[in-house]
Amino acid sequence: MGHVCALQKQYGKTGAELEVLVEGFCWVLQGYAMDVILDALRQYVAVPGNSDIPAPSDIIAIIDPPEPPLSAAMYVSIRKKMVEGRVFVPPWEVEYVREFERRELAKVRGGSEALREAQKQVEQWKMLTYSTGGEA
Repeated sequence: MGHVCALQKQYGKTGAELEVLVEGFCWVLQGYAMDVILDALRQYVAVPGNSDIPAPSDIIAIIDPPEPPLSAAMYVSIRKKMVEGRVFVPPWEVEYVREFERRELAKVRGGSEALREAQKQVEQWKMLTYSTGGEA
């Protein structure tokens, strides 16, 4: 950690400040193997523009990157195809729907507002489609 601080812009902290910094990193990152932490530090320092000392959250984001966001509009589009039933829905689209629902349900019990809104759009589309004889 001292080497990382020496390479970064905010170096110049006193020995006591550096010790507190290292203790803080150890406390936050205690669930990760040291070689994984050191590799993430190396990756952080190697990125142009990362000239400050990283925060523990920067290191966690490298070790466990956040999941890429999924589109509610894409979810609605695929669900419409699934409801229609006459259209082939490739396995990756079925998995997209499952993953979107899994993530949204994980946010809050009963689903997030985004999931409820997407499901509402699908239900409205179904009502419109079936009340007009399939001319949505």
